[in-house]
Amino acid sequence: MDKKPPRDGYGEAILELCKDKDNVIILDTDVAKSTRTVWVKDKYPEKTVLYISAEIFTQQYIDSVKKNNRNDFIHFYQLIDVLIIDDVQFLSGKSGTQDVFFHIFNYLHQNGKQVILTSDKA
Repeated sequence: MDKKPPRDGYGEAILELCKDKDNVIILDTDVAKSTRTVWVKDKYPEKTVLYISAEIFTQQYIDSVKKNNRNDFIHFYQLIDVLIIDDVQFLSGKSGTQDVFFHIFNYLHQNGKQVILTSDKA
């Protein structure tokens, strides 16, 4: 796979974010985010990179609550080096999912991991 950054700057922006955990980057909404994420995974094969939609994240959380394994759900996400959640606007109005995401986010941030959120809405 080509190791050059994508032309639109999305890949470069993510790489910069991976270098400094305190960066906040706002990107164009018209970007093929999943394609660029694959590039990040290839560029940093030693990192555990997970790309997931907020909708699937929410469904996994709901399933974990139903199956009484919420702690396993949280632990899984705490093992990620770079967590990319797409369409984060989907979490709006879902207080339980927001709460668990908040705890996962804090854990990852405090341990020097990266969390990247994308949204198609401002």
